[in-house]
Amino acid sequence: MNIGSILIIIFLLCYAVAMTILANYAWNFNKKKYRILEEENDLMIYWLQKKLSGVDIEHYLREKNILSVAFYKFTPICEMLYAELEKYVKIKYCVDENADNIWDGIENLPIIKPAEVKEQETVDLLIIAVSKENERLKKDAEDFVKKEQITWAYEIIKEF
Repeated sequence: MNIGSILIIIFLLCYAVAMTILANYAWNFNKKKYRILEEENDLMIYWLQKKLSGVDIEHYLREKNILSVAFYKFTPICEMLYAELEKYVKIKYCVDENADNIWDGIENLPIIKPAEVKEQETVDLLIIAVSKENERLKKDAEDFVKKEQITWAYEIIKEF
């Protein structure tokens, strides 16, 4: 075997190892993404079951004396909660770090960056619109509202 053949074999082995590592990374990334979608799907099915049984979110809001809300993170859950909540409370704004990149938002719902929250009116409740708890998001949200004013979207859906 000559040096050229040995180099080609080494190159092919390195390429095979690199492709295996990339495939494994992609598999794990897709599994995580699928898990998030599955959690959101489960939450939406639960919500739909409650709606079909005649349970409405209005009772939850009245019980908690909530008159105004804001969202943290512009997600499909945020959009669906907006459609449900706008009948009962004033929805002031949505906070998202990527506010500049959200072109297709909800009409009449300002999407603002975290730094702009201090300029807004206070709200009774800030809803973190993700399907699963994320301590970093909660800690970030505590920068703009009191801890007692923060809740997770899934908590509202599970409670009403």
